[in-house]
Amino acid sequence: MIDQRIRQADEQVKSTQAIANESGKSSAGDKYETTREVLQQEINRYLNQKQEALKLKKALTVINPQKSSDNIDHGSLVTTNAGTYFLAVSLGNVLVNNFNYMVISVGSPLGQQLIGREAGDTFTFNNRAFHIENIQ
Repeated sequence: MIDQRIRQADEQVKSTQAIANESGKSSAGDKYETTREVLQQEINRYLNQKQEALKLKKALTVINPQKSSDNIDHGSLVTTNAGTYFLAVSLGNVLVNNFNYMVISVGSPLGQQLIGREAGDTFTFNNRAFHIENIQ
């Protein structure tokens, strides 16, 4: 998903740059300059999106899938009565082999509630009771 975000940002930059290159200077100089500025802002926005995606990708590389722990930590797969959560980066709902996983950041409000807890723990978040069933 992150690689797809990176590719899309690259494609958008190329497409927008091509539009900017095609828009030749006309007699309406102010209009030309305004168009160029808007297109440059678009390019900058896509470059920022790419940088954010690269940061997410880097954050995923530090997760050791072989690591096992009794306490929830970055990289843990946590099964609760309210769903299954993977603590990594904020990607939202991800479907893998017809099973939904909520991929969340450890810095998210729910991630903060999960960190350090153990199987069997219970807690309340947003007026909802959570019971931690399993940690992988």
